[in-house]
Amino acid sequence: MKKIFILVFVMSVTTASCIKDINCINGNGILETQPRNTSAFNHIENSTVADVIYKKADSPGLTVVAESNLLEHIVTEIVNGRLEIRTDPRTICLDYTKQPVITVTSPELKDIELSGSGAFIADTLSGNSNSIKLSGSGDIFISSISCNDLSVTLYGSGNVEITRALCKVADFLIAGSGDIDIKGSSNNGNLRITGSGNINSGQFMLVTANETISGSGNIFTWVENNLTAAISGSGNIYLKGNPAINQTITGSGKIVKN
Repeated sequence: MKKIFILVFVMSVTTASCIKDINCINGNGILETQPRNTSAFNHIENSTVADVIYKKADSPGLTVVAESNLLEHIVTEIVNGRLEIRTDPRTICLDYTKQPVITVTSPELKDIELSGSGAFIADTLSGNSNSIKLSGSGDIFISSISCNDLSVTLYGSGNVEITRALCKVADFLIAGSGDIDIKGSSNNGNLRITGSGNINSGQFMLVTANETISGSGNIFTWVENNLTAAISGSGNIYLKGNPAINQTITGSGKIVKN
Protein backbone atom coordinates (compact mmCIF):
# COMPACT_ATOMS: atom_id res chain seq x y z
CA MET A 1 0.00 0.00 0.00
CA LYS A 2 2.85 2.36 0.90
CA LYS A 3 4.56 1.67 -2.45
CA ILE A 4 1.33 2.44 -4.33
CA PHE A 5 0.94 5.75 -2.46
CA ILE A 6 4.53 6.77 -3.25
CA LEU A 7 4.05 5.84 -6.93
CA VAL A 8 0.83 7.88 -7.20
CA PHE A 9 2.51 10.85 -5.49
CA VAL A 10 5.52 10.76 -7.84
CA MET A 11 3.25 10.50 -10.89
CA SER A 12 1.18 13.47 -9.69
CA VAL A 13 4.25 15.66 -9.15
CA THR A 14 5.73 14.62 -12.50
CA THR A 15 2.46 15.33 -14.32
CA ALA A 16 2.11 18.76 -12.70
CA SER A 17 5.71 19.57 -13.59
CA CYS A 18 5.19 18.53 -17.20
CA ILE A 19 2.01 20.62 -17.48
CA LYS A 20 3.87 23.65 -16.08
CA ASP A 21 6.75 23.14 -18.51
CA ILE A 22 4.37 22.83 -21.45
CA ASN A 23 2.36 25.97 -20.57
CA CYS A 24 5.15 28.12 -19.13
CA ILE A 25 6.40 30.79 -21.54
CA ASN A 26 10.05 31.77 -21.22
CA GLY A 27 10.99 35.38 -21.81
CA ASN A 28 13.24 36.03 -24.80
CA GLY A 29 15.28 38.72 -23.03
CA ILE A 30 14.34 41.40 -25.59
CA LEU A 31 12.63 44.36 -23.92
CA GLU A 32 9.96 46.19 -25.89
CA THR A 33 8.05 49.36 -25.00
CA GLN A 34 4.34 49.21 -25.81
CA PRO A 35 2.06 52.25 -25.30
CA ARG A 36 -1.54 51.16 -24.80
CA ASN A 37 -4.84 52.96 -25.14
CA THR A 38 -6.69 53.57 -21.91
CA SER A 39 -9.70 55.46 -20.62
CA ALA A 40 -10.17 57.30 -17.33
CA PHE A 41 -9.47 55.47 -14.06
CA ASN A 42 -8.83 56.35 -10.41
CA HIS A 43 -8.23 52.86 -9.01
CA ILE A 44 -5.40 50.43 -9.86
CA GLU A 45 -5.38 46.70 -9.11
CA ASN A 46 -2.20 44.70 -9.83
CA SER A 47 -2.00 40.93 -9.40
CA THR A 48 1.21 40.38 -11.39
CA VAL A 49 4.97 40.45 -10.87
CA ALA A 50 5.24 43.68 -12.86
CA ASP A 51 6.36 46.88 -11.14
CA VAL A 52 3.85 49.71 -11.49
CA ILE A 53 4.90 53.37 -11.51
CA TYR A 54 2.13 55.94 -11.15
CA LYS A 55 2.57 59.62 -12.01
CA LYS A 56 -0.07 62.29 -11.70
CA ALA A 57 -0.86 63.90 -15.07
CA ASP A 58 -3.64 65.77 -16.87
CA SER A 59 -4.73 62.75 -18.91
CA PRO A 60 -4.73 58.96 -18.50
CA GLY A 61 -1.86 57.03 -20.06
CA LEU A 62 -0.36 53.56 -19.94
CA THR A 63 2.94 52.09 -21.16
CA VAL A 64 4.15 48.52 -20.70
CA VAL A 65 7.84 47.59 -20.90
CA ALA A 66 8.39 43.84 -21.00
CA GLU A 67 10.00 41.09 -23.01
CA SER A 68 8.51 41.17 -26.49
CA ASN A 69 7.15 37.62 -26.49
CA LEU A 70 5.42 38.13 -23.13
CA LEU A 71 3.72 41.48 -23.79
CA GLU A 72 0.52 39.97 -25.18
CA HIS A 73 0.06 37.92 -22.01
CA ILE A 74 0.02 41.01 -19.75
CA VAL A 75 -3.58 42.22 -19.62
CA THR A 76 -4.42 45.86 -18.83
CA GLU A 77 -8.14 46.59 -18.79
CA ILE A 78 -10.42 49.33 -17.46
CA VAL A 79 -13.43 47.96 -15.56
CA ASN A 80 -15.80 50.50 -13.98
CA GLY A 81 -13.07 53.09 -13.53
CA ARG A 82 -10.59 50.51 -12.23
CA LEU A 83 -7.38 49.65 -14.09
CA GLU A 84 -6.86 45.91 -13.75
CA ILE A 85 -3.36 44.56 -14.41
CA ARG A 86 -3.27 40.79 -14.64
CA THR A 87 -1.88 37.84 -16.56
CA ASP A 88 -3.92 36.25 -19.35
CA PRO A 89 -5.94 33.52 -17.56
CA ARG A 90 -5.04 31.02 -20.29
CA THR A 91 -1.37 31.32 -19.31
CA ILE A 92 -0.23 29.12 -16.43
CA CYS A 93 3.09 30.92 -15.96
CA LEU A 94 5.38 33.53 -17.47
CA ASP A 95 9.10 33.07 -16.86
CA TYR A 96 10.53 36.60 -16.99
CA THR A 97 14.25 37.08 -17.44
CA LYS A 98 13.88 40.88 -17.16
CA GLN A 99 11.59 42.75 -14.80
CA PRO A 100 8.45 44.11 -16.51
CA VAL A 101 7.51 47.72 -15.69
CA ILE A 102 4.16 49.41 -16.27
CA THR A 103 3.99 53.21 -16.15
CA VAL A 104 0.56 54.79 -15.74
CA THR A 105 -0.74 58.36 -15.49
CA SER A 106 -4.08 59.89 -14.55
CA PRO A 107 -5.39 63.16 -13.08
CA GLU A 108 -6.32 61.39 -9.84
CA LEU A 109 -5.57 58.08 -8.13
CA LYS A 110 -7.65 57.17 -5.09
CA ASP A 111 -7.28 53.44 -4.51
CA ILE A 112 -4.52 50.82 -4.84
CA GLU A 113 -4.81 47.05 -4.59
CA LEU A 114 -1.68 44.90 -4.82
CA SER A 115 -1.97 41.12 -4.65
CA GLY A 116 1.12 40.27 -6.70
CA SER A 117 4.86 40.43 -6.09
CA GLY A 118 5.59 43.54 -8.12
CA ALA A 119 6.32 46.90 -6.49
CA PHE A 120 3.97 49.86 -6.68
CA ILE A 121 5.49 53.36 -6.74
CA ALA A 122 3.30 56.47 -6.72
CA ASP A 123 4.12 60.16 -6.47
CA THR A 124 0.75 61.51 -5.31
CA LEU A 125 -2.60 60.17 -4.15
CA SER A 126 -5.50 62.55 -3.64
CA GLY A 127 -9.25 62.67 -3.23
CA ASN A 128 -11.84 62.64 -0.48
CA SER A 129 -10.81 59.12 0.57
CA ASN A 130 -7.89 56.84 -0.29
CA SER A 131 -7.67 53.09 0.16
CA ILE A 132 -4.51 50.97 0.00
CA LYS A 133 -4.82 47.18 0.18
CA LEU A 134 -1.82 44.85 0.06
CA SER A 135 -2.30 41.08 0.11
CA GLY A 136 0.82 40.05 -1.81
CA SER A 137 4.57 40.15 -1.32
CA GLY A 138 5.26 43.31 -3.28
CA ASP A 139 6.00 46.67 -1.63
CA ILE A 140 4.08 49.94 -2.01
CA PHE A 141 5.91 53.29 -1.93
CA ILE A 142 3.94 56.56 -1.94
CA SER A 143 5.50 60.02 -1.77
CA SER A 144 2.47 62.10 -0.81
CA ILE A 145 -1.18 61.67 0.19
CA SER A 146 -3.68 64.43 0.92
CA CYS A 147 -7.21 63.32 1.81
CA ASN A 148 -10.00 63.27 4.37
CA ASP A 149 -9.98 59.52 4.99
CA LEU A 150 -7.01 57.18 4.55
CA SER A 151 -7.30 53.40 4.87
CA VAL A 152 -4.28 51.07 4.72
CA THR A 153 -4.93 47.33 4.99
CA LEU A 154 -2.06 44.83 4.91
CA TYR A 155 -2.71 41.10 4.73
CA GLY A 156 0.48 39.99 2.98
CA SER A 157 4.22 40.04 3.54
CA GLY A 158 4.92 43.20 1.57
CA ASN A 159 5.48 46.62 3.14
CA VAL A 160 3.72 49.96 2.72
CA GLU A 161 5.83 53.13 2.98
CA ILE A 162 4.24 56.59 2.84
CA THR A 163 6.65 59.53 3.01
CA ARG A 164 4.05 62.21 3.80
CA ALA A 165 0.32 61.91 4.52
CA LEU A 166 -1.98 64.72 5.64
CA CYS A 167 -5.42 63.35 6.52
CA LYS A 168 -8.34 63.88 8.86
CA VAL A 169 -8.95 60.21 9.64
CA ALA A 170 -6.42 57.36 9.29
CA ASP A 171 -7.32 53.67 9.57
CA PHE A 172 -4.46 51.12 9.57
CA LEU A 173 -4.81 47.35 9.83
CA ILE A 174 -2.03 44.75 9.74
CA ALA A 175 -3.17 41.13 9.56
CA GLY A 176 0.00 39.86 7.87
CA SER A 177 3.75 40.02 8.38
CA GLY A 178 4.52 43.21 6.47
CA ASP A 179 5.09 46.66 7.98
CA ILE A 180 3.43 50.04 7.55
CA ASP A 181 5.82 53.02 7.67
CA ILE A 182 4.21 56.46 7.57
CA LYS A 183 5.03 60.11 8.30
CA GLY A 184 2.71 63.10 8.46
CA SER A 185 -0.38 63.81 10.56
CA SER A 186 -4.06 63.05 11.09
CA ASN A 187 -6.75 64.27 13.48
CA ASN A 188 -7.95 60.78 14.32
CA GLY A 189 -6.32 57.37 13.98
CA ASN A 190 -7.52 53.78 14.26
CA LEU A 191 -4.53 51.41 14.38
CA ARG A 192 -4.97 47.65 14.63
CA ILE A 193 -2.58 44.70 14.52
CA THR A 194 -3.72 41.08 14.41
CA GLY A 195 -0.59 39.79 12.68
CA SER A 196 3.16 40.00 13.19
CA GLY A 197 3.95 43.15 11.22
CA ASN A 198 4.68 46.55 12.78
CA ILE A 199 3.03 49.93 12.38
CA ASN A 200 5.85 52.47 12.36
CA SER A 201 4.00 55.75 12.86
CA GLY A 202 6.25 57.48 15.37
CA GLN A 203 6.55 60.39 12.92
CA PHE A 204 2.82 60.43 12.09
CA MET A 205 1.19 62.79 14.59
CA LEU A 206 -2.30 61.83 15.80
CA VAL A 207 -4.48 64.09 17.90
CA THR A 208 -6.72 61.23 19.05
CA ALA A 209 -6.09 57.51 18.55
CA ASN A 210 -7.67 54.11 19.13
CA GLU A 211 -5.01 51.39 19.02
CA THR A 212 -5.53 47.64 19.32
CA ILE A 213 -3.02 44.77 19.32
CA SER A 214 -4.12 41.13 19.33
CA GLY A 215 -1.05 39.82 17.49
CA SER A 216 2.71 39.94 17.98
CA GLY A 217 3.43 43.11 16.01
CA ASN A 218 4.29 46.45 17.62
CA ILE A 219 2.84 49.93 17.18
CA PHE A 220 5.21 52.90 17.28
CA THR A 221 2.92 55.88 17.68
CA TRP A 222 2.79 59.62 18.31
CA VAL A 223 -0.40 60.80 20.04
CA GLU A 224 -0.99 64.28 21.45
CA ASN A 225 -4.38 64.41 23.22
CA ASN A 226 -6.16 61.10 23.81
CA LEU A 227 -5.16 57.45 23.40
CA THR A 228 -7.50 54.49 23.86
CA ALA A 229 -5.44 51.30 23.82
CA ALA A 230 -6.34 47.61 24.04
CA ILE A 231 -3.65 44.90 24.07
CA SER A 232 -4.57 41.21 24.14
CA GLY A 233 -1.50 39.99 22.26
CA SER A 234 2.25 40.08 22.79
CA GLY A 235 3.00 43.25 20.85
CA ASN A 236 3.82 46.57 22.51
CA ILE A 237 2.70 50.14 21.95
CA TYR A 238 5.70 52.49 21.97
CA LEU A 239 4.25 55.92 22.68
CA LYS A 240 5.58 59.37 21.83
CA GLY A 241 3.68 62.32 23.28
CA ASN A 242 1.82 62.79 26.55
CA PRO A 243 -1.87 62.03 25.90
CA ALA A 244 -4.55 60.99 28.35
CA ILE A 245 -4.57 57.17 28.23
CA ASN A 246 -7.48 54.77 28.60
CA GLN A 247 -5.96 51.29 28.49
CA THR A 248 -7.15 47.68 28.64
CA ILE A 249 -4.33 45.12 28.76
CA THR A 250 -5.04 41.37 28.97
CA GLY A 251 -2.03 40.09 27.02
CA SER A 252 1.71 40.17 27.60
CA GLY A 253 2.20 43.37 25.62
CA LYS A 254 2.49 46.79 27.26
CA ILE A 255 2.57 50.51 26.64
CA VAL A 256 6.09 51.90 26.65
CA LYS A 257 6.49 55.68 26.83
CA ASN A 258 9.40 57.04 24.83
